[in-house]
Amino acid sequence: MDLLKYSCQYMNASPPYTDEQLVTAIGNVAAVYYNTSGNTTSYCIDPSICGDQGTGGLGSDQLGWPWQECSEIVMWMCTLGGDNDVFPATCGGDPLPGLLDYCNQAFTPLGWKKDIMNVDAIAILYGLNLNGASNIILTQGHLDPWSGGGYRTDSPGVDPARGIYVVEIPGSAHHLDLRTPNTCDPNTITNARYQIANILKCWVDPSCTQPPVWQPLPEMIIPPANTECKDLNNQYPWGQDTLGSTTLLPQPTTSSTQISSSIRLEKLMRLGYFLSVLMRSITGKRIVKIVYKWPNNRASA
Repeated sequence: MDLLKYSCQYMNASPPYTDEQLVTAIGNVAAVYYNTSGNTTSYCIDPSICGDQGTGGLGSDQLGWPWQECSEIVMWMCTLGGDNDVFPATCGGDPLPGLLDYCNQAFTPLGWKKDIMNVDAIAILYGLNLNGASNIILTQGHLDPWSGGGYRTDSPGVDPARGIYVVEIPGSAHHLDLRTPNTCDPNTITNARYQIANILKCWVDPSCTQPPVWQPLPEMIIPPANTECKDLNNQYPWGQDTLGSTTLLPQPTTSSTQISSSIRLEKLMRLGYFLSVLMRSITGKRIVKIVYKWPNNRASA
């Protein structure tokens, strides 16, 4: 059972609900994330006392995104609010003073000053559309709430002829396609990884003059609930037809030659990422966006 369906089972009771039943149901849904062990007996909901439980598990990296918001990735976010939800109406007006107040409280002890924040950095470094870009693969997982603000195939500047691909992946959570392949991945993610790997291979191969044409993903098949979830390291092409079919073939026996080939592919992908970071450090511009990280564990959401 995927995480979304598992969480929603707590909200499937027939209305009308009492206030206590609603709060209990929401608490059970939250516990899927905050109490995966089942051993937590109490919750702290005051971040001034216990910090942000959503990012606390990141250790020293938990201030990574807030620091970026207070420096070069200034994101305007608000909630519309309404009569049928718990969110306040925060849209409208200038959000900058509130963000500056947060940054001042969070980072002044670390040497932050107002002039560190550059609200125009994204527009200057990257542009606000894709018209001048090339060689970018943008994936959108249908189970990823952030995908609502992502690019679509008809967004301005999206052009496969310049290597701009927008890929919507049914059954994919937040950057699941960048995680280590796993036996419990839906076939849509497996096939998307395979096609992306072929595009990346073409980008780094001087003899490849015609990038692959993106093929429609297969109809989603979710592995049975009793499937043993385990990582598939060094097993490219993960059972995909090397001729470009979207048919998921039986997993072949992995030979030493296949392992060597897949290791070389992963090294190429890591090298591409390193080179893009190096070029950015030299020129101040992102030349190629491949992936922003290559985690060794798969998504948990």
